[in-house]
Amino acid sequence: MSRALGRSAASILACLALSACDSGPSGGGVLSGSVVANGEAPGSALIVFRGPGLIGAEGTGGTLAWTSEPAAGSDELRVLLVDPEAAGALTFELEVRDLSVPLTAISVLQLADRNNVRFTTPDLEIRWR
Repeated sequence: MSRALGRSAASILACLALSACDSGPSGGGVLSGSVVANGEAPGSALIVFRGPGLIGAEGTGGTLAWTSEPAAGSDELRVLLVDPEAAGALTFELEVRDLSVPLTAISVLQLADRNNVRFTTPDLEIRWR
């Protein structure tokens, strides 16, 4: 392969790679998610979200949510999610000022099963929709 052809191929690949990168939507909006532990939805979860521009959270699909108001200048929002039903998903929406700014950390402080018994598991996931 000639040197010029090699540079052209590298340029094309670089352009394709850059065009595939999408920062996603910007501006205010909601991030929709669900909590899954051991392949199932727990009955409740206490979660701390960290990142600039957090506004609040709401439960969806039957999930109830309570939040602490972020302190002035704080980038931390604590959210308690509870699903009062015997089965179902633990789903929520997180309202943010700018969808293009990523969360810096998510910490699950406590989990409880459907019988309100606390448990821990390494198999924990927050799925974003």
